[in-house]
Amino acid sequence: MVEILLARGASAAHGTAHGVTPLHFLAAFDDDDIPGVASALLLHGADVDKICGRNPVYAEFFDSPFGRAGGTPLLWAVAAGNHCAVRALLSKGADPLAAERRLPSFINRFAIIESPITSAAVLHQADLLETILGALKNDSELGERFIAECADTHGQGYQALCHALDCHPGFRFHEHILYGKECQRKAVSCVDLLIESGLDPTRFTIQPAASARRQREVTHPIVPACMSGRTAILHYVWAYQNGRLRPPPEVWVAALSTAVIERHRAIFDYLLERREDVTTDINADVKAVVMVLSLTNDPYFTVGILQLIRRPGLMLAPADARYIFTSAIMSNHFEVAKQVLDTYGISLTERFGGNTFFYGIIDQFYNFPYMESRISFLLTHSPNKDRLFWNVGYLDDAGMTALHGVAYTPALRGPASPSVFAAMLEHFAEPRYLNAQLKGKSKRAGYTALHLAVSCGNVDAVAMLLEKPGIETNLQSSRGETPMDICVDLAKSYQTKEQQQQAFQLFDQVQSNQSAANMTILDLLLNAENEGRIAKYSTVILRRTGDEFTLVDAMKGKLLGVTQQGKG
Repeated sequence: MVEILLARGASAAHGTAHGVTPLHFLAAFDDDDIPGVASALLLHGADVDKICGRNPVYAEFFDSPFGRAGGTPLLWAVAAGNHCAVRALLSKGADPLAAERRLPSFINRFAIIESPITSAAVLHQADLLETILGALKNDSELGERFIAECADTHGQGYQALCHALDCHPGFRFHEHILYGKECQRKAVSCVDLLIESGLDPTRFTIQPAASARRQREVTHPIVPACMSGRTAILHYVWAYQNGRLRPPPEVWVAALSTAVIERHRAIFDYLLERREDVTTDINADVKAVVMVLSLTNDPYFTVGILQLIRRPGLMLAPADARYIFTSAIMSNHFEVAKQVLDTYGISLTERFGGNTFFYGIIDQFYNFPYMESRISFLLTHSPNKDRLFWNVGYLDDAGMTALHGVAYTPALRGPASPSVFAAMLEHFAEPRYLNAQLKGKSKRAGYTALHLAVSCGNVDAVAMLLEKPGIETNLQSSRGETPMDICVDLAKSYQTKEQQQQAFQLFDQVQSNQSAANMTILDLLLNAENEGRIAKYSTVILRRTGDEFTLVDAMKGKLLGVTQQGKG
């Protein structure tokens, strides 16, 4: 049929909209017919190195051999796995280095090179790769071009090596159909063939500048070897030339992260077992542990990585132990945190710059999501409840309790977290904790948690404290202030600021929100079932004319004199 059409003037060079020519389908013929068909098409004007684009219309079915890649007829023959077509095209002068270069994308920063060599490496077609590389050896010009490609850190040689070390997960099922149990051996053979042909893998482990560290992590052969999930490949790279490809610490950590992300347990175990081949620096272990805790919830990895800090003779610094413990807590790995806590005897009440380790976690991570579960874990694993509560930190040189620490929410820390305060309040619900006062000589000395919550507009904390039996709402600070005094003074201050700034429209949204929160707190305090100073405010200011007129109404009506009268 081909001969009939060509004899009647059909064009062998005609291409589709994607540049696909008849020669691209050479692998569709029987082996006996391929040499003749190739000769006939080339005799009638076919371009042996015509590059086409990807055309998935030809890859409609799982076993369709064409259209999956864009490139020359030789690449299509390789992708189809047809050895006879590959030999025929090479004998006709096909260029095994001719390739389509797809531009970098959002996912891949580097251009993707689709050539016969990279295509053979993708499916670990060792026999086809050997044939193509043999053609390079027999042609000095092609050989020199290939060596030049190999010198490019992200050129065709490097991409071929990466494909040989690993292939995209979508190809693995097809690869298993082709090779069965021989998968790993085929992969190793492809890597070996590329190296024998002149590709130096050690080149991809060296970068000239310190700023290229991240690029080195990406290009080092160990990383794609770990992506493969094949221990045979990883062992080959690890043992290459007596360890010349063994990774530096930062690449070893990157390789571990790759194994965790890809969920390759065998690779993960391999890297841990050969930890001593990398470095004696303990910092690498700490980085690896923290990195794994941040990547997965799988106990196989999160608990398994602790082997690094339990090695015989390892002396982990207290600061590193606390760092790992904090990372475990913030990643919700409570089993890991418990093991680190027990192993290294971490004290939550140990002090740094005057504040306890416990308060440091509260202060730094107060607004993190689901923080209440982490706080609850810390509270339940502290043997000394009083020591954990009293004087955990400082505010204006006044000693704060744990309850003060979560009640205080300055504007810089963002909105308050009611769930965190509720968890703390549940643990320290006794009156002696609820009514504890700040120690010291600062302006806030004598403040209870309620004082502090009122002063910073923490509405949720005020509401929860007022519901607790045993709370004393009329305790006075060292300056004689009750929570109500603070609330009224703040209301007056906000109203004064609003009046002064209204003409200039300077009363910003933050101040407006603080003022609204303070009015809500004022209402909560007035409605609290307590005698004493709060009752005094209520009875002095409640008046009856036609309607009930309360302090809240007075504030909203900006009757500033009422606050002075109420306080007197």
